[in-house]
Amino acid sequence: MSWQAIARKDFMDASRSYLLWGLTGVFILLVSVVAAGLGYISPDPTSSGVINPLHIFFQYIIPLIAILISFGSVVDERTSGSLKILLSLPHSRDDVIVGKMLGRSGAFALPLVVGMLLPAIGMIAAGVTFEPLKYMGYTLLAATFGVTYIALATGLSAALSSRFRVLLSLLGFYFVFNILWFIVNTASVVVILVLSREWPSWMPLSVRETRRAFQLLSPTGDFQILKRALFNDALYATEVPEGVASLGTQVTATLMLLAWIALPLAVGIVRFRSADL
Repeated sequence: MSWQAIARKDFMDASRSYLLWGLTGVFILLVSVVAAGLGYISPDPTSSGVINPLHIFFQYIIPLIAILISFGSVVDERTSGSLKILLSLPHSRDDVIVGKMLGRSGAFALPLVVGMLLPAIGMIAAGVTFEPLKYMGYTLLAATFGVTYIALATGLSAALSSRFRVLLSLLGFYFVFNILWFIVNTASVVVILVLSREWPSWMPLSVRETRRAFQLLSPTGDFQILKRALFNDALYATEVPEGVASLGTQVTATLMLLAWIALPLAVGIVRFRSADL
């Protein structure tokens, strides 16, 4: 039960700081401003109409918030020496990593959920057409997306001994997979088509399948795939409309998100077990 104690302490420390309340305010403000703006310009606003522009912000803001919350979770205590005190108690090194990750995940997920739910009450009171399954499904999906970056940040915080190296690695990952990935995906296909004038016959996948496979490798791409399916009423459906990923692709996107949570955490645990504190 040791990791539970660490997770509880990490979450309680966050709840007593301005961080958790500040994040809650940020999410409430974002959702409320978008909802108010949509209500002003649209004669028949819906909760899905609120989510669509929010998604553009969330896919860029959520990873940065998760990194901010988690990048110093282990390395800061390692640098200050408090980690040795923590490990002198009946906690294993594995307990520390798992507990830190879960505690920071709670400190991220709670503001997100509250920040989505409170404006939802206002939307319902204002007569906005509310679609609860899509709205709550998206909230859960966004929380899972954020946890992938928390797991990555916690794993790197455990694997590396320098706060600067942890932050630099995370910002590099963010830039590659959240900004550069789409550009590289599109540009590589364009270059092949320009040079070959047609899609090469030796490629095992079509143009569309290649771009989809490329998208699946990025946590942001997986988030986009599942969001599109959810808002087209085709999440994990056997029959999907044009432009929506197939059931197999949706399952793969879900597994990839889970892999992005599990693998960085596992690497961090393995590296931390033999680290010199």
